[in-house]
Amino acid sequence: CHFHVSSATGAGVDDLMSHICGLAASLPHARQSVPRSYIALEQALLRLDAPCGAVSLDRVRALARDAAGMTGDGDAVLRALALFNDWGSVLHFAAAAVAGDDALQRTVFVRPQQLADLMATTVTADPDKAAAVRLGVLQHADLPTIWAAYPPAVHSLLLALLHATEAAYPLPAGDASLVPAMLPHEEPLAARDWLPAAPAARAGVTLTLRPPPPDFFPRLLVRTSRFAVSGASWASGALLQRGDRGGRAVVRMTGRKLHIHCAGDWPQELRGLLFQTAEHLLATWFKGVDVAVAVACPHCGEQACSATKLKRVLEEKKASLGISSVLA
Repeated sequence: CHFHVSSATGAGVDDLMSHICGLAASLPHARQSVPRSYIALEQALLRLDAPCGAVSLDRVRALARDAAGMTGDGDAVLRALALFNDWGSVLHFAAAAVAGDDALQRTVFVRPQQLADLMATTVTADPDKAAAVRLGVLQHADLPTIWAAYPPAVHSLLLALLHATEAAYPLPAGDASLVPAMLPHEEPLAARDWLPAAPAARAGVTLTLRPPPPDFFPRLLVRTSRFAVSGASWASGALLQRGDRGGRAVVRMTGRKLHIHCAGDWPQELRGLLFQTAEHLLATWFKGVDVAVAVACPHCGEQACSATKLKRVLEEKKASLGISSVLA
């Protein structure tokens, strides 16, 4: 929907305002009556002074009872917080949003706009600050330095907040997090010259995602991080290696296509492992995404077999490509 407006003559402004008012009226809670106790609780919360604006849920419950007169219904506080969350006056994660993270479920952030300063410590164009997140990886051991302005007692909570908002993803080893926005955009030289010096067998597979989820590739980088070659990951790709002779691979996301290219002594095994990792990620997190698979094989050289043709080749040649299942 587009509106042509002029700030000089005022042309089109009334139509734009009318449209905005209509959108506002259609939002959840727009026409809902709000209990006075909710307003009293919101005002009491906004008067609190807490490190990073982090307040325990127990303290909020006590405040609801003492300052807002909310008694009896324990769920009323959660309903009020859900409303404040929609208004933008507080930030509170429902249990379903951060399952397994009790600390975040038990914390309410008042004046969440101030959390922009926290995000700026890890997602930034400032070269001095960016140095703390080298090549898109935030080392947890560096947090006392990066977050020196915040009390140490809240560092683990703030890290959980970065994970919950998907500004960062915890890496499997538990001592670092991937910050996708801070990955370099240019493909490193190591990934361009990734093929082994000696001739090696090759294998590849391409997954076409419709639609491509924006957070699919960062999650895939996390799940394949144990194979990542140091300093060879970028915003849309990564160079991976499995042991000394297990082969190398480059994964690239271009538009809606995920390309996996492997080379080495047993490239089919590495391709199968990476394919199954991507397949499991899609099945777990992105169930509504339509996936088409094409696999490079000796019959096609550099071309790609459709999943149907691959199945026929497997039946005819009894070949094992290291792939346990193929998405249709």
